Amino acid sequence: GLCQGMVLLCFMKAISLTLVARVVGVKRLSILFSIVIGAVVFREQEVHHRFVAASIMLLGVLVMTMA
Repeated sequence: GLCQGMVLLCFMKAISLTLVARVVGVKRLSILFSIVIGAVVFREQEVHHRFVAASIMLLGVLVMTMA
């Protein structure tokens, strides 16, 4: 609860400081961190499929950010 509230406050502050597309692009990087933590800490299998899918999604975010 408290952490989620802090995330929301930081997200809103970041949006007020820069372009929304850039903030969303950085926020979407959390997917890669989640995949890496799942592989390293929880020893999940078949992580490469998730990594490929997340990379495609992040590529789309990058394209939107650069436009």
